[in-house]
This record gives sequence, structure tokens and C-alpha cells, in this order.
Amino acid sequence: MLRISLDIDDTVLQWRTAHELKFNCKINKTDPNLITLQVNSLKRNRDFWENLQLLEKPDFTPTVWCTKRVNPKTYTNNCFKKVGLPIRPIIQFYNQSDNKAYGLVGKADVLIDDSWFNVKQCLDAGFPALLITRPHNKKIRTKYRVDHLSYDEIEQKYNELF
Repeated sequence: MLRISLDIDDTVLQWRTAHELKFNCKINKTDPNLITLQVNSLKRNRDFWENLQLLEKPDFTPTVWCTKRVNPKTYTNNCFKKVGLPIRPIIQFYNQSDNKAYGLVGKADVLIDDSWFNVKQCLDAGFPALLITRPHNKKIRTKYRVDHLSYDEIEQKYNELF
């Protein structure tokens, strides 16, 4: 079985919409430094992190979750329980520029992420990663893409590319 790591925000949970409503802004038109400040201001906002909506439920149990969230993992697990996602280990980075590949080596075979930045970082480091199609990344042209959190689709793309 392929050991799959899933990103959380905008891969399985609807973070972008919640953030835009909270701060009355559009992510793609907001300065990344401001987004970092906004996210840091939510660090201890239990209500925000525990009430994110499910975007897509995978048809498999990931080996690990991998995220650049700054909130306590208990908030994430509480949200997972509410929306019916499995509780699995969470590898958490606190710096947006950190490469997820370095936390996943030996723990997963592939990362599925909605951020082309994260996918490209992993690929550049020699770690397999695939971009999950979401509205904000549809214009990115890459062969490293899956459209659904389907084990069969991910395994097929992994075998084709890696």
C-alpha cells in the first residue's frame, strides 16, 4: 500500500473560504505577509479551526497529515472528528517557506497538496508530490496533478510518474 500524506487546508478542509470571510479579503489579491499575520492572529482561535467545513473526504486513510498550520493540533483533531476524517499523526510546520519533504521522508511515499509551491518544493527535493485540483490552482499546467482524493487515482499517477 502506498503511504499517502495529505495536506489539510484546501485539500480536505475549506480553509480559504473561511479565511476570506473572517478577514473580508480575497487570498489571491492579499499580500502573503499580511496573510501570515492574519493566520498568526488566529493561532488560538478554537472556533475558527474547529469549524472548518469538509471540502473533500478521501476514500482512504492517510498515513499522516502534513500542514503549515500554526494552531494547536487538538483543534485540528476536533475538526476532523466533527467532519468524519480519521485521526492520524500530524506533521506540522510553522514557517510557510519550510519544505514539507523534509518532514515526510521515511513517513510517507507521496504528498498530496493544493499548493503548487509546496508540491514544487517537494519535487525539487526529490520527494514525490502531487497537486490536487482546486479552483485556485486550475490554471497551473503540470503533469503532477490528481483531480480527486481517490487512492486508485493517486496510486496510478504515482506509478506513472515516480
